[in-house]
Amino acid sequence: MSKFHTDCIEKPVASGLEKLGRMVGRHPWWFLAIPLVCAMALGGGFAFLTKAKANNIEEQFTPVNGPAKADRALVSRYFAIDETSFTPQRLITEGAYAAFIAVHPSGKILSEEALTEVLRIDGVIRNMTVSESGQAFTYRDICAQKNGECTPNAVLKALGNDVRAIGSIAFQFPLWVTATEQTFLGTTLGGVETNGSGIVQSAKAIRVFYFLKESEVERSDRWLREFLKVFTEDKNDFQLQETQVIP
Repeated sequence: MSKFHTDCIEKPVASGLEKLGRMVGRHPWWFLAIPLVCAMALGGGFAFLTKAKANNIEEQFTPVNGPAKADRALVSRYFAIDETSFTPQRLITEGAYAAFIAVHPSGKILSEEALTEVLRIDGVIRNMTVSESGQAFTYRDICAQKNGECTPNAVLKALGNDVRAIGSIAFQFPLWVTATEQTFLGTTLGGVETNGSGIVQSAKAIRVFYFLKESEVERSDRWLREFLKVFTEDKNDFQLQETQVIP
């Protein structure tokens, strides 16, 4: 075995490292400055990180040609979403929407006092002005519509901005049937107690949805950020006494 040399790799590597060490020792500032300059130049790409950011969980974590996507494409083909005649039941995606829940611990969310606060919050949300690319807009400009108006909350629509009307309205739960339409209240009212005829006697919570046009991606995202800001930074402006609000 003494006739064989096994340092055919070790010697050139050691020689190369020796030369590199001498070069670093003779020119230390070059080896300090060049990595810093390269790191700064490459790190400049982080300035574009926000624009390149992707929050689409479906796109990132589901198969490109998965069977579920093919099935949804088929449903979309025959049951297309019409943003001018919108109903939540026809959604085939998660949809674009915001919502808040107003809670009355004593089960009196349908009282005049509690509904006054709910209408006050709803008014702030619908009237807040948002700017995107120098253009101002409100919820009305980007909302999914039905019969020419933004998709309404059934309870608030029935009030017609007059909380005194609540005493004359008999809500059936979970399906409220009127002369013109049928409305499912299971996603609108919570903690409901009814009488033997299914008429709502009391409720602890009401949820108000704000459905947006999925075609208005940038403006909808900007409006949603402003919506969250209202409930975090400007929440005290609501002056709530009867209800607790959860965005």
